[in-house]
Amino acid sequence: MDYVPNGLHLNHVDDIARLIRPAGFNTVRLQWSNEMVALNPLVATEFVAANPQFYGRQAAPEHSRDA
Repeated sequence: MDYVPNGLHLNHVDDIARLIRPAGFNTVRLQWSNEMVALNPLVATEFVAANPQFYGRQAAPEHSRDA
């Protein structure tokens, strides 16, 4: 399981946003799972290849099991 919204390996998140807004959408729903939050794994670079700013990041960076 990759824990990453599909498409981030192909297109930069800014480019995706530029396609969504002109289509008239004002919100985007990104699915997540309880397992992703509980495990909070490091994201493999191949799943975010077009978005190097996410390399080495955790799937749920705002979540901390220690808090």
